[in-house]
Amino acid sequence: MRNSTLIAMAIAVIPSAASAADLIPEQFTIGNRAFVHPLEYVSFSFDGGVALGENPSAYVTCEGEKVVEASSFEVNNYEGSKRTQGWVNVYFDKTLLPLGKDYNFVVEPGAVVSESDPTKTTDLLTVPFYVPADLGDITSSTLTPGETVTSLSMVWVYWGTETDPIGEPEWILYRDGEEEGRYQAHVAWDWDLGQAYVKFDGDKYFDKDVEYSLVLPAGSVSSCYRTDIVNREVRLDFIGGYEKKEQPDPIYYRSIRVEVDEDCRLWEVGFQFDRMVWPLDGAKMMVYDYESGELLVQEDVHVNTMINCTEIYADFGGYQLEPMKGYCFSITEGMLVTVDGEPVLNPLLSYSFDAPSGVASVNDEEDASPLYDLFGNRIHNPQRGSVYIRNGHKIIW
Repeated sequence: MRNSTLIAMAIAVIPSAASAADLIPEQFTIGNRAFVHPLEYVSFSFDGGVALGENPSAYVTCEGEKVVEASSFEVNNYEGSKRTQGWVNVYFDKTLLPLGKDYNFVVEPGAVVSESDPTKTTDLLTVPFYVPADLGDITSSTLTPGETVTSLSMVWVYWGTETDPIGEPEWILYRDGEEEGRYQAHVAWDWDLGQAYVKFDGDKYFDKDVEYSLVLPAGSVSSCYRTDIVNREVRLDFIGGYEKKEQPDPIYYRSIRVEVDEDCRLWEVGFQFDRMVWPLDGAKMMVYDYESGELLVQEDVHVNTMINCTEIYADFGGYQLEPMKGYCFSITEGMLVTVDGEPVLNPLLSYSFDAPSGVASVNDEEDASPLYDLFGNRIHNPQRGSVYIRNGHKIIW
């Protein structure tokens, strides 16, 4: 039982009315801190073996009135290598004392006598204690209220007594007074310690100069021993410190130019961008077998200055493709860089292409049917050497 820890936690409480001749207790298990348990027993100890006196009496008072009387007493004398320690347990019928009140644990004179000298007895013992109205303020937190915070992954708060969750409690995060999100409140306990924490999904960033509040509502947590002793609202106010940096748009192509002749030979392939780009040393364009992933051929890439440096192309010199076979054109990540503004490198660029099964003659210009590029966009100004679709067939213009 968790209540068994009370003896180990006890701190000495000496009644002020005791004289030097009296039998004086060393410590009590009540009075040194808020009493958050049902009243079932109180223990106190002595230096030396003890016994019960005649008709021992003990009780609890509140505002001068007796509210509950002890039902029985028990003595345990523990013999160690250096001394004997005597313990007296005073038992009560299990009682939930009303919250938010001050009490006194009272033992009448002569209730306990020394085992070695029966003339030595206890005087009137009075130990004040209180039953709190709630768990009180948190004792500490890993987040200091008012501090500036860039990011958090977890936040912990603590109470000075063991705690359990009530239902499925949640932390509420507010941004400038408006609720931004809810997160599970993980509630646990350790020896003489209660705790609740929030765990964000990875690092959560808080925008610069924005006011945030992390709130655990009242009634989310209770004492492990009395569910009616619950937490006050926990509110941690802080200021965001994360300053977003504008991220430039990534480099990505907007269209592809593929030159394949009537004999299914591959010539130029160009990746076209919406800004000026430049290849870094060693930049190449690769052609892979789409199904097997085998690298078939690679060539250096060049800047097409004819269209204002917005196309990067490679010349494959008539590499023979197989009709109706799938290929992939690729430029490795980080091999292209923007020319204007903050430098930006490219991600992996790739384009899948099916070699044509039959390509119409380049003299097919007289057909008035509309032309479409390989993305299905209608073309009004076709470029010679490019592959288009007309009437469902691929042609080279």
